[in-house]
Amino acid sequence: MLELNKVKKYSWLVVLTLLYFISVLSQTKVFAEVLDPSAEQYRAKGYEEYKQGNLKDALYFYNQAVARGYKNAIIYNDLGILYEELNRLEEAEKYYLMAIDADSNYLPVYTNIALFYKKNGPQGKAVKYLKLRYELASPDDPWRDKVKKELIDIHPDYANWFVEIEAKRLQEELVSKARAEFIEKVRIAKERSKSHYERGASLLTEQKLEEAIAEFDEALKLTPGEKEIIESRKKARLDLAKKNIEEYTKKALDSLSSGDSSSAKEEIQKMLTVVPND
Repeated sequence: MLELNKVKKYSWLVVLTLLYFISVLSQTKVFAEVLDPSAEQYRAKGYEEYKQGNLKDALYFYNQAVARGYKNAIIYNDLGILYEELNRLEEAEKYYLMAIDADSNYLPVYTNIALFYKKNGPQGKAVKYLKLRYELASPDDPWRDKVKKELIDIHPDYANWFVEIEAKRLQEELVSKARAEFIEKVRIAKERSKSHYERGASLLTEQKLEEAIAEFDEALKLTPGEKEIIESRKKARLDLAKKNIEEYTKKALDSLSSGDSSSAKEEIQKMLTVVPND
């Protein structure tokens, strides 16, 4: 809110910082609980005085708002701007830092304090806060390009830093995308496995054992190691073996009754092959 008069001192970059501030003023999370109802009135009065160019009066009203409980990153940032325009640099720096302490995600103050250090020194701190502003920005934040220009203006070699940061961010995005795709594949595999398992369980109940085993096999291809599926498949295999043994036993006895010992022997040999080994 308090950068309308800073056009004389800073580039258009700073002007946009406060325009951004105005747009989020009513919805930002950085507002703390106001203890005294008059605090908002003092803050509003301070802003009006600032717009009129009455910096000292504005400062008085802002300090009154703070004294009444109006304490948050936005008002500290405003106070930093006011003190800076009054050339009270130590206090300006103090309030910019207080704004960051109050809410480290309130991005406009990073731009303001960076430009403060760029103008007044040390340059290393300007670099620090420009980098933080860039790193905290979302990929579609228009300020990223503007901050990039400010940092490269300090030293062209910082262009390499942006390349490294963007490469790292791209890598993180690719890893995140790959992870999301993998999770989705696992989810789909589990759903398909569940479908095969449920069909297999239904077929097992109906004693359609070979079909049930085939469904359990498909389920295990999708989700190997699922204990419930393995146990159901084992039961189906045992039931099928029992059914086949009963069938071969009956045929062997029938063959013996008819005097066909050779056929009976073949049926007994078949019985030995159907015992499951898993």
